[in-house]
Amino acid sequence: MKTLREQMDDAMILRDFALRTRESYLAAVGALVK
Repeated sequence: MKTLREQMDDAMILRDFALRTRESYLAAVGALVK
C-alpha cells in the first residue's frame, strides 16, 4: 500500500505537473503534517 505522499505524487505525474511544482506541493503538504 502506498503512502499518501506517493499517491499524491502519482496523481500529479498523471496530470503532467512539472517536477518543481510537484516538489513544492509535496513540501507544503509535508509542512502541514508537522
